[in-house]
Amino acid sequence: MDLVAIAREKALKKWNRAWKINLIEQNNPNWDDLYFKLIA
Repeated sequence: MDLVAIAREKALKKWNRAWKINLIEQNNPNWDDLYFKLIA
């Protein structure tokens, strides 16, 4: 497993909802469904 990814997930769990939404909107402003891009 990627220890960096695990550490990032643990850090994000402590963030409040507004911070998480802001992070999503910075990287995916249209809230596009990324599922098919990730599995391809």
